[in-house]
Amino acid sequence: ESYTKFSLYIIIIYLLFFAFSSITVSIDGTGDFTSIQEAIDYVENNPEDKNIQIYPGTYFENILITSDLVLESFEGPENTTIDGGNPNSNNLGSTIIIRPASNSTHHPEAIIDGLRIINGKGSKVQNN
Repeated sequence: ESYTKFSLYIIIIYLLFFAFSSITVSIDGTGDFTSIQEAIDYVENNPEDKNIQIYPGTYFENILITSDLVLESFEGPENTTIDGGNPNSNNLGSTIIIRPASNSTHHPEAIIDGLRIINGKGSKVQNN
């Protein structure tokens, strides 16, 4: 019986480790991606990878989420910011938009944890 419990624990640990792999984002290029949107786009095309972990820094981005995912920072909102008011960008809308993908009725579930979100201007909502 103890052998069976031990085997079960090993299987659970294995599944947890491989089922919840994380994608990393770092401004300095040491992560899998240098922008949050690039990581989101990757996750949308690889749904088995839903966790995006973000290293400290200020990310000047307006991001669009159309699939289920988790965005979390390594060091909390004191050190990790998404700034949607980049003056060099023509896209000065919402800092984060969460909506269904085109031609989809699935409403994405997004968990956003430990990120400071600033300077979005809002986006016009149009219901069809």
